Amino acid sequence: MAKRLYVGKLPHDVPADEVRNYFESEARVKVMDCRIMTGFGFVEFETLEDAENAVRLDGRDFHGAPLVIQFARENKPRREPPRDMRSRFMAPNYLMLV
Repeated sequence: MAKRLYVGKLPHDVPADEVRNYFESEARVKVMDCRIMTGFGFVEFETLEDAENAVRLDGRDFHGAPLVIQFARENKPRREPPRDMRSRFMAPNYLMLV
């Protein structure tokens, strides 16, 4: 299982250090990486046990609104488009002799 959590419903102007400090103080865990975008972010923990402890903060108040905290989905490798679609969008393999 992953050690990375999705954190949603964050205030739009919250800095990553504030989110990191929140997890470290409230869940008493070690945060390895904290990446915050507009309104959401991803927090990675040192151990799976730390991530499990942090996910228990789901629904807790943070700056006046309840946080959404879930285990992040793993990235799936992208599929190649079907062959018939590939030919329409990709240049054919021509060899130009000059």
